Amino acid sequence: MAEEKSYDVVVVGGGIAGLMTANRLGQLGRRAVVLEQGSEELYPCNTRYTGGTFHVCLRNIMSDESSHRQAIIDSTGGFVSDTLAGLIARECQRVIRWLQDEGLRFIKSDYRGA
Repeated sequence: MAEEKSYDVVVVGGGIAGLMTANRLGQLGRRAVVLEQGSEELYPCNTRYTGGTFHVCLRNIMSDESSHRQAIIDSTGGFVSDTLAGLIARECQRVIRWLQDEGLRFIKSDYRGA
């Protein structure tokens, strides 16, 4: 007979939003379970291979702030305001460091999809 478990919240999807939500719920003392479709240990979901998630205009997220800002402005054809481009460029590395401090482990993957 399977062990019965109790949770306060069920988070559907192990993408970055789901993982951050579950992490925050844990910080607030709630028991959360994350349900994800993949079952392999290194399931190549978008959160695991960062080419679609953690980059700034297809550039290394750990590049310098000023080049990020300019790349955002150039790639959007000026659609994005300088203020928003600067905010993203300034804060992107802090988000990665926060995730690492919370225990998220980043891996490189050559997965290209089927």
